[in-house]
Amino acid sequence: MSILEIKNKIVEEIDTIKDASLLKNILTYLENLKDKNLNAVAEEQLIYKKNANYSTENEIVAYTIKGEPISKEAYIKRNKQAVESYKQGNFKTQKELLEKYQKKA
Repeated sequence: MSILEIKNKIVEEIDTIKDASLLKNILTYLENLKDKNLNAVAEEQLIYKKNANYSTENEIVAYTIKGEPISKEAYIKRNKQAVESYKQGNFKTQKELLEKYQKKA
């Protein structure tokens, strides 16, 4: 059912109600529902603004094997260092690793 169809169905149902107190209760319910929705939206916007003000550079994005937090800035720095180390030839091939650990086994 589309939104328009739902609205029309609600109007049709309300048109059949003859009890004024019931209609007032429905109106109060709808107003409260609308207020709750507006409050929820306002709260979401407030949370978003607070989060937007939080520096993402200090955001924790990873942890060391010892469980120490790593900020986004530090994580990016570590990755750049690792790439530079790799480009300088500081790595072992899979073959070298297999040879090293097969000898120990």
